[in-house]
Amino acid sequence: MMREQLEKKVKQLREYVEYNNQHGVYQSRFFALAGESLRETRGEPRQIRRAKATVNVLEKVDLIVQPYEVLGGTIAGLYPKVKAPSYEDRKEEAKEVILKYIDGRVENDKSKSRVTVYSRIHYHGNIEYQQLQQIIEELTTELGGAFGISRLEISRELEQYFNWDFGEDGQLVGELPWEVSNHNDINPPKFLSRGLADIRLEIAERLETCNDTAQKEFYVSVLMVMDAIMRFVKRYGDAFAKAAEEAKSQERKDELAKIAEALHKVSREKPETFFEAIQLLWVLYIGFNMQACAGTTSAFSRFDQYMYPFYKKDIETGVLTREEALLYVCNLFAKINEPKMRVVIAMTIGGQKPDGMDGANEVTKLCLEAIRILRQPYPNVGARIFNGSAQWYLDMVAETMKLGAGNPMILNDEVLIGNLFRGGFPLEDARDYVNVGCVETMIMGKVAGWLNIDDVDYAGVFLKVMNNGGDTIYYTTESCPEEVPIFTNAKGFSNFPYVIPQELHTGQLEELDTFYKFMEAYKLQMYNSLSKSKERSDICDRILKEYWFDPYASIFTEGCLEKGVDIYGGGAKYYGMKEIIGTGLATAVDSIAAIKKFVYDEGVFTLHQIKEMMDADFEGYETERLLLQNQTPCFGNGYQETDEIARTISSWYFDCVDRLNKQGIKGFSVASSYSYTSQLLIGEVTPATANGRKAGDTISNSIAPSHGKDVKGPTCSLNSVTQIDYRGLNGATTVNLKLNPALVKGKQGTENLKALIKAYFKNMGVQLQLNVVDEKTLRDAQKNPQDYNNLIVRVGGYCEYFNNLDKKLQDEVIAHIVQDL
Repeated sequence: MMREQLEKKVKQLREYVEYNNQHGVYQSRFFALAGESLRETRGEPRQIRRAKATVNVLEKVDLIVQPYEVLGGTIAGLYPKVKAPSYEDRKEEAKEVILKYIDGRVENDKSKSRVTVYSRIHYHGNIEYQQLQQIIEELTTELGGAFGISRLEISRELEQYFNWDFGEDGQLVGELPWEVSNHNDINPPKFLSRGLADIRLEIAERLETCNDTAQKEFYVSVLMVMDAIMRFVKRYGDAFAKAAEEAKSQERKDELAKIAEALHKVSREKPETFFEAIQLLWVLYIGFNMQACAGTTSAFSRFDQYMYPFYKKDIETGVLTREEALLYVCNLFAKINEPKMRVVIAMTIGGQKPDGMDGANEVTKLCLEAIRILRQPYPNVGARIFNGSAQWYLDMVAETMKLGAGNPMILNDEVLIGNLFRGGFPLEDARDYVNVGCVETMIMGKVAGWLNIDDVDYAGVFLKVMNNGGDTIYYTTESCPEEVPIFTNAKGFSNFPYVIPQELHTGQLEELDTFYKFMEAYKLQMYNSLSKSKERSDICDRILKEYWFDPYASIFTEGCLEKGVDIYGGGAKYYGMKEIIGTGLATAVDSIAAIKKFVYDEGVFTLHQIKEMMDADFEGYETERLLLQNQTPCFGNGYQETDEIARTISSWYFDCVDRLNKQGIKGFSVASSYSYTSQLLIGEVTPATANGRKAGDTISNSIAPSHGKDVKGPTCSLNSVTQIDYRGLNGATTVNLKLNPALVKGKQGTENLKALIKAYFKNMGVQLQLNVVDEKTLRDAQKNPQDYNNLIVRVGGYCEYFNNLDKKLQDEVIAHIVQDL
């Protein structure tokens, strides 16, 4: 195949995928199919009901053959496109919703914050996301001033209103409850090396010799799902065989027949060729996503490692050309971006193999080339780097990063492997880690999943100190009731129980008469904010064991079949990663630095005066606000005392997580510092802070400096970040750097970028992701979105089209200062 041919085929598929992403409203059939089964199985064991409903989804979902694909399969059959009302009708409907809200709203309502700030999160939306954004902007202009209603309120109400209501089916799914293994992978090396029939044989043999009632129920459930998976693959082969008969051109007949032949074979036998392996991989991931209420962040894990043996053999025997392999990889990447499939699906390349040797290979090259050709947000590729990484690999990663497509991000093996090993994982398994979702780290095929059990808001802790433990945050969270709640409601949204620490008084402001006392108060509030983590962990364990089941994931995850236990009940080889997320570090650090400088060191203000300004949202104190904003020695600029504050308060957070592991929880508790979208969502409902930030403004992102405050260049900014103890930061983290495209241009630009990465990783930086775009381009994209449909940005560990972000999230991306090398 000629390169021109390859690029033409890829371009056609990419354009088809992107057209569908930008046009149309999709309604899930999942709830109808799952609900149909759940209605018939009332009274049966929960695990069996879950399995039978999964079978019903896989048996009855429509299987679509799409144009241009040479890798067969799509999730589109579960999400048919439906006719939507006109924009004018939708706007009028939205206006009625907001006017009704205005009539009944409660002043200073603390009960709600936003959730949906970009299109992918609005998973079950019944309106095109860009239409929703336009309506929000227009109604903010038309109603905001007249009725005293904020954009936050309008956005929040409309985001919640414009969703499909799945009625009784949604309630049945919620009452089960229905959960799918998330932030995980389905262990591709297992099914690629053994084939589906061999795995089925193992299940059947274990069922036949099993005498334990609970285990027998498990084996019955996974056997019926295994049979459904095999039928699903064959049924898709039948669909492509029929499409081949009906195709008009011989070329298309041959492509479709090849897909059909491969699917029929791998429905029973193990794959032998690169094409058969990648086809089986893709169709099993489609099936896995089809049995999820709202998609799943199931990763493709170490794609280059498990696919390389197939590639090597086929190249050596002449079965495959490099261009054909690249075409198949490009098809896989493009199809991951299909509507409703794109749920932060990650992939890991490069890095150490379990034996410690370099894993970068020819398939790694194909992945980086596919990123360059397609320039789409997904897969979310993590390029692992270590001291032994090949020079060609480092060159290719840097060249790909600087293109501005957001991929790949880079991960430091020298830090992450050590952190996992210290956490108790064997060295060989630690070396086999993958990034899942955004930047979460897991062991491929062996862990139950990634579960967030608690959070710490650094800025919120600061505000508690300023208010003697009082709750000043605009949002509240309900305590966990005695009974287990419904997890997924009729609109497909999941809920999870919270346990709230009691209020802790750490002193009136006049009692905090030294900086030491202020910091001790912060420390006490930090520890108190995480004092219920063990209780929350135990609640989660009980819910997982008694209520959650995922037979699909259990079939492939190492340990489940051997133990006869579902992945959620402790079947996986490793129980799971329990994450505590720290958010808004630099906002808190800068606020504390402002207190130190202007209260304790220079005596310009008292704590009471600072609090008075904050309570007034700096109204009437603009001069003072600018002083705090512009004269504080902010994090990210190499100020030793400020870096020490960051190191100190983050170490308290890490200690809380470490204590949790020592309390005997199940699994491994990890400290993460990434924001996803919480820098915006928490910021919108957080009062003013002492660094001059006004109420409602975004807080800082992950462990990065506050927006616009890292003014001394990227090297200085990254040096401050590496002052934080990487050994404590053993979960997930993001550092988002925005670089001027002119400064990474050409060969010298690549060398500059490589030098920056090398220095950062030498100082034990954990992760780095780039936005290579200038502010002028982003501003113009806001004004003329139709001209920038393909503009991709990095946000909180993931990529997304700029046009698919809420305007306030766009503003947050723009606010990051463009760095010069």
